Parts: sequence; C-alpha cells; structure tokens
Amino acid sequence: MQLLNKQASKTLIDKIYGLYKRVDLTFDSILDSGMCQIYANNALSPDVFVIKNGIFCLLGGNSAHQDAGRIIKVLSTNSILLPGPQQWLDKLQASRHIELESLTRYSMSHQSLCIEELNQWIAKSGANTTIFAIDESYARAISKSEQFGYHLQNFSSAENFLARGIGFVACINKQIVAVASSALVCNKGIEINIMVDEKHRGKGIATSLGATLVKTCLTAKVIPHWDAGNEASLRLAQKLGYTRRESYIAYRIKTG
Repeated sequence: MQLLNKQASKTLIDKIYGLYKRVDLTFDSILDSGMCQIYANNALSPDVFVIKNGIFCLLGGNSAHQDAGRIIKVLSTNSILLPGPQQWLDKLQASRHIELESLTRYSMSHQSLCIEELNQWIAKSGANTTIFAIDESYARAISKSEQFGYHLQNFSSAENFLARGIGFVACINKQIVAVASSALVCNKGIEINIMVDEKHRGKGIATSLGATLVKTCLTAKVIPHWDAGNEASLRLAQKLGYTRRESYIAYRIKTG
C-alpha cells in the first residue's frame, strides 16, 4: 500500500466527498490543511484505500478488489471504523481475523452555544487549577507525553501544531492534568479533543477547559465541532450548550 501525498489525497477526497456520511471534519481538514493519511493500492488511480485520522479510519473503493485484503491489513487494533460503504463493513464482519465492537457515538450541534454561559463555566474553574494557552513549551511537553501526545497526532511536530492548531492545558502545581485542543483543523473550524488525567476527573476541569476552547473558537468565528465518543462526552457537550443532532454506530476494530 502507498501513502498518498497531499495532492493525491485532495484529489481522492474531491471525488468521494459526497459519498460518505461525514461525522467529523476529516474530509475538510484533508482538503484545506492536508492533514490525515490516506493509504491506497495505487497513487494515481486508487481502487481501494483507507483514510486514517489518528485512531479513526474509513475504508473505500471496491471491497471485492484483489487488493482489498491488503488495505485491511493497514488497520491497527483498536482503530475505530467510522460510517462508510456497507460492503466494507460486511467484509470486515466476515473476516476470521477481525473482531468488531459496536460503539454508539453522538453528532452534536453548536448552533445554540452562548459565550455568556461559557464564561460562567470558565469562572467555576477550581481554585487549584490554572488554564493556559498551549505555547511552545506546553506543545513540546504534550508531544513527549505518553498520556497526552494523542492531541498532536495529526500534526507533524509541536511547531506545526503551534502554526495551525489551537488548544489549552489545565495545570495543578505546574503539572499538566488535562488538555483541550484541535484534533483537526480546516477553514471553517476545528475538531475538539479533550482529555483529563484519570486521577483528576470529576472535578469540573473538563468543563472549564472545554468552555475556554469553545469560547475561543466562537470569538474567532470558527466552528468548534464536537463529535461525542461516549456518554460522558455527550453530557459534557450538552452542559456547555451543544445539542444532540443524532447518534450513529462506529466500530472498534480488534485484529488477530
């Protein structure tokens, strides 16, 4: 399989843009920012391909093609398959080497967000918690962190994130305990990603941190896109003012 360059990736996405249910900003980030990775059996005329956004992936092309098995091998265990052509899902379900775990995810609408309400949540930040914008030192620390490095997975480096992305950290005693950042970036907005250290959950940190990032997006007139991967993320989004648009099924991939 070949990793497509930015131009080949954009050409492919242009062709299939209207054929997929888009639950996040993957396609837009490829077209506008050259983010994510696409592997295909042929760079000039792909018959089969997989689009990878960190742990998230979409399969496309002719699932009956002789190279379909090869493209499936690009998928790593614990990858999450987003909605795509039914024939690829059928192929994975029929594989003896693939196990699929269904996951309910939630598409959220940002239309009812209110800066005044976000300010109220920001003001409730814990006395021991301080929120900082991600600067060079924090970006480098995040890039080296086993726990929070996920936030920069779609950027080539800490410097690349600083040039294109946006985010905030929550610190206690000068230690990063949570990060909220742009997982994807495109002209119209960002894909929000929030992670809190397990030992510090339930303290309202995700709320004040998420409110800070969402407010910053609204002030800059960019969409803070939120795709909730679980009930906790759904509740947090709703607390901040998002409304639930719809639920959908994704699949966690187990290989063996």
